[in-house]
Amino acid sequence: MLYRHFFDQNEDNSVNDYVQWAKETDIDILLVQVDGFDGLPINNVSGSINDFCTYPEITKNHPFIQGQVDRVKRIFSELKDTAIYGLLYTPYNNIKKTAKYSFESKINIDNEFYKENKVIDNTMEFAQKCNDILLEEYYKIGIEGVMISLRNGGNEAIPSDIYRKRLLKWDEHLVSKANSYFKNNIIHYCAWYGKNDLSLWSHLESAGINWDTHVEQDPGTNEIMTITKANDYFDKNITLIAGFNNRANSLIYSNDEETIKATTKKYISEARGRKFIIGADCSIDSSISSETIRWIIEAAKI
Repeated sequence: MLYRHFFDQNEDNSVNDYVQWAKETDIDILLVQVDGFDGLPINNVSGSINDFCTYPEITKNHPFIQGQVDRVKRIFSELKDTAIYGLLYTPYNNIKKTAKYSFESKINIDNEFYKENKVIDNTMEFAQKCNDILLEEYYKIGIEGVMISLRNGGNEAIPSDIYRKRLLKWDEHLVSKANSYFKNNIIHYCAWYGKNDLSLWSHLESAGINWDTHVEQDPGTNEIMTITKANDYFDKNITLIAGFNNRANSLIYSNDEETIKATTKKYISEARGRKFIIGADCSIDSSISSETIRWIIEAAKI
């Protein structure tokens, strides 16, 4: 399971790009991103937090929903031998993405989080409704499941005690709702902006866990959460999804076929026979060739 973004949207809603990439790489699991529909359908009118007080009527027919469902549905119809997953962000992460993309980061949502409790909570209710509708529509399509991205790392992290009081319930709802529709959902701990406090989410149920083996740490020991370490930390029934460092200049960006294949086998051996899917810490860059991904697949099949 290696996944990437298609930031340059085209008239085909990027469907052909996904299908072509999946066929070229021969990957087993395809994650469909939300590119072009990042954040929430909230209009930037005043450029202030006041804009987060007005929301459109959101139904399955709203373009924000339709666009994402159309992409997943048509990709699913083209790739019958590939497990298709839709990506969902938590309500607060969708608010942060709205501030970043629609408002060009002119609103510091983390500051507003402490000042405008009611506005933020109301917006999270709206974001939750968007996710609930998407889940129902994805279920109707018949895809394998969804990958839920959880993030609270880096300089923008909310202190864990406050996170538990104000944000955790929204994550719990999203995961529970997803599990009511699908049996094989994946939780992704996104550490692109820095390590997370994994203890926040250790009680959440999922079929698979995808985490950053080069950044995340065991909350108890502060040791790096390698694949070997994860064997003891995560529930034995959970499938581990991990492997390559996705950051620039790491091995996966090289043309070293021999080392890439050897490293693939090394990661698999570190899983020590438990359910394991070879992947990466997060999305890989578009510069990585399909040939490189095929090397990884070839090594995994031997």
